[in-house]
Amino acid sequence: MLRLFITSTCLLLMCCGGDSGPTNVNLLIITVDTLRVDHLGTYGAERATPGIDLLADRGVVFEQAWSASSWTLPSLATLMTGRHARSHGAVDDRRGVNQEIPTLAQTLRSRGYATSGIGSHIFLGKRFGLQNGFEEYDSELIKHYNQRRESHAQISSERLSDKAIDWIDQADEDRPWFLWVHYFDPHHTYQPHDGLTHGEEPIDLYSGEVAFVDLHLKRLFQHLQEAGLEEDTLVLFVADHGEEFQDHGGWMHRRTLYEEVLQVPLILRGPGLNPARVTQPVSMVDLAPTLYELLNIAPPAGLQGRSLVPAMRGETMTPATLIAELEGPKPVDAVRQGPWKLVIDPIDFSHELYNLDEDPGEQNDLSKDHPQHCATLLKALRAELKQAEVGEGSKVELSESDRANLEALGYGGQ
Repeated sequence: MLRLFITSTCLLLMCCGGDSGPTNVNLLIITVDTLRVDHLGTYGAERATPGIDLLADRGVVFEQAWSASSWTLPSLATLMTGRHARSHGAVDDRRGVNQEIPTLAQTLRSRGYATSGIGSHIFLGKRFGLQNGFEEYDSELIKHYNQRRESHAQISSERLSDKAIDWIDQADEDRPWFLWVHYFDPHHTYQPHDGLTHGEEPIDLYSGEVAFVDLHLKRLFQHLQEAGLEEDTLVLFVADHGEEFQDHGGWMHRRTLYEEVLQVPLILRGPGLNPARVTQPVSMVDLAPTLYELLNIAPPAGLQGRSLVPAMRGETMTPATLIAELEGPKPVDAVRQGPWKLVIDPIDFSHELYNLDEDPGEQNDLSKDHPQHCATLLKALRAELKQAEVGEGSKVELSESDRANLEALGYGGQ
């Protein structure tokens, strides 16, 4: 009980501008693959998601959060490094995180944290660099990718929560810990779940997958409470990207940077944080700086985002330029300032302009009517990318089995 009081007080003082040293608060990061915001109750979905909604009711909900890209590897690498994709270098299937860039796990481990991860996606394998800094990493569910072609059809949320609960129960009580768990089930191919899936259309199957993940996330969140750790643990919940259901004529993800794949749910709950909703647009590159401040740990040099703690306290932060990047056969960049968003092809410079306040579904291209807005946003994009020093990602060798699995995931030819 004494430790709970001390850590909660330290975090509260830190959020108010104090500097009392590391808080020793635990950190639990939950990432969910391919999770659209409009399928969560707290973001306005008709169907409730009780586990995530309960977390949101007790935490800080960011209503307009952008991912770093529209697929897993660059997005999660940005989360773990606090750098834009072009800086950490993990921008395609053959390049992982630059080994010289410190990750969140490496920094926390150097400050005495026990660090552990539980993965469920081929891109969370050791070769891609997202495991850097973890003392322990459970890759059992990743290894299926090297054993069977249909691994993308496996159902893993129940096992992930079981593994997370077991690890938490066995963690050293005298040492703060950082646990990262990545849930994968909402990713294509969508599997049916008894009592949760209502209908046979792709969107129905997807909705059932989201409900299934939520069911097992609720178990994990309840266990934190029952174990007396809820008030001693900072929880970050975020998706790596969303999913297309022909919103702009396509399916799945990693093809565009429209809002259905770029906007992600983002919730933070922890000691000293009052429930709130933040409407200001924010970016995934801001998460590492935010976590370092909340844990009162000095961040490594080179972070390209900014802490969102002022916004979490209800303060209005200076509007930031948000960017997202997608490399590949058809590269595309996106930049946002306030309600204005520019989507641009970096090769031929064809572009689209949207006002997200008036047109959140991006159906009305305003580029011909507002050339000055296009020019301003393009200039802002170039300035932001120029500040993000280009980093060379670590080389990743892919086997034939790897390529087959990537094709099964919809990533062929990338």
